[in-house]
Amino acid sequence: MPIVDQHKAQSALEKVYNYNVLKVKNGKLGAVNGMLPDGTVDMTTLQSREIWSGVTYAVAATMIQEDMLDMAFHTAGGVHAAAWSEEGLGYSFQTPEAWTTTGEFRSLAYMRPLAIWAMQWALSRPNKVLNQEVRPEVDQVSLLRHEAGFARVAQLLKLPPEEAASRSILQSPPEPKQLQNNGFLPLLLTQTALPLLHPLRRPPRLPHLSLELAAPTTHVYHYHAAGWFRECAKWDDLNRRFLVSFMSGGIGQIPVPADHTPGAVLEESTLVKHVDLANNASLGFVVDRPRNRLLVTTADVMGNRYSALAADDLSTWDRLFLTQLSGPSDPKAMSDDVAVDSEGNAYVTDCAGSFIWKVGVDGKFLSTIKSPLFTPKEWYKAIVGLNGIVYHPDGYLIVIHTFSGNLFKIDISKGDEVKQIKIVEGSLKFGDGLELLSPTQLVVAGNPSGRLVESTDGWETASVVGKFSGPKHRLATAATVKDGKVYLNHMVAMGYPKKKHVIVEAVFTA
Repeated sequence: MPIVDQHKAQSALEKVYNYNVLKVKNGKLGAVNGMLPDGTVDMTTLQSREIWSGVTYAVAATMIQEDMLDMAFHTAGGVHAAAWSEEGLGYSFQTPEAWTTTGEFRSLAYMRPLAIWAMQWALSRPNKVLNQEVRPEVDQVSLLRHEAGFARVAQLLKLPPEEAASRSILQSPPEPKQLQNNGFLPLLLTQTALPLLHPLRRPPRLPHLSLELAAPTTHVYHYHAAGWFRECAKWDDLNRRFLVSFMSGGIGQIPVPADHTPGAVLEESTLVKHVDLANNASLGFVVDRPRNRLLVTTADVMGNRYSALAADDLSTWDRLFLTQLSGPSDPKAMSDDVAVDSEGNAYVTDCAGSFIWKVGVDGKFLSTIKSPLFTPKEWYKAIVGLNGIVYHPDGYLIVIHTFSGNLFKIDISKGDEVKQIKIVEGSLKFGDGLELLSPTQLVVAGNPSGRLVESTDGWETASVVGKFSGPKHRLATAATVKDGKVYLNHMVAMGYPKKKHVIVEAVFTA
């Protein structure tokens, strides 16, 4: 239950965005702590003139909770631009607690920037955690003591009489049952440092743990792997196995026996790992069945200084070719996903520069496909650009731009003509991997876990006709079809020392 009305929370956040964010280098540094009414930074104290990276992420998470997505990602994008971009302040893996508008920093490698996970929580909060009881293993006495103290403070948050209907449960005399059900609230406030005006949710556990322990609603393949991250998975029906790509570089397989028992954990094994591609990630790939090969994108994920397309024989796993697409002397680029046309030409998306490389069937680089439509006008929507791509049997490509949610049709028979597909219903923001189910239906993996998109006019327009919500804390990144059912690959493993990954069946509902 919210502490203040939604329009008041949104008004306050909009003021913070317009002043504390936009009036400092157009939002490319984050949210400054202190801003005077005339639009100048408050220089009276050290803290007021600083941008705090973790607090900026927390503000962005609050904006997401209030359905202010564009403001949220512009706000958080300022921290990314300052800490990570080539034009920024050069902090990278040493993100500090704070920096000033002139670039002076304080406390490198600080922990508070982990508040970025509050944004993920806001994007993927479960719907069924609000009324769950606190687990028995939690110290109830301690929780009651802390909650009672918090409730006394909350009594000071008085609303006018006419707004009594929107009172928070914290503003009423606490009942024992209320304290028990909301025992996690002080812990949530302490951990995320979210502002008090936030419309609070009260899960009984840490968000990712609640999601992990929730019973799956659809069929799930679990498998143990050596690594934490698996970016893409595709079903290889001829060999009854899932193929997966390693963020550490390489391709693995998860064989699924015909008599597989639901719930039994499968095991991953490595198929190919080329030493000359060490320190580069294997990302999106496509099974080119007519030519019995696997096309895999390879990239320097952290530095964006190397991109390539590799082709491996599906039977022997011998390398057929390796085509370098960018190198250290080129502008930053990151090959991310690949599609193959009927003639064997490959099309590789660059999610950093938002263009497409074309590589011939023999591995020869042919051309690039560029368009001003690929670049959104808002700079923060360009942080992650062109991503998932598929080839349509009618002779054109469909590709998604992740941060904007724009979907494009590229007619390769008409000189690589680019058109933006009009989404007449729904949103495809944060879309990642694509899978074409039929000439009229497309699956988009991403956040939320999966969306089913349909077009009845040759992909001039399209609509989101179904959604699936899976284990969003694991980050759905790719889709595949097995025995007529859609499965979503999830990038992040859980568990230690054995790292357990999941490939989850997606059942879409309107």
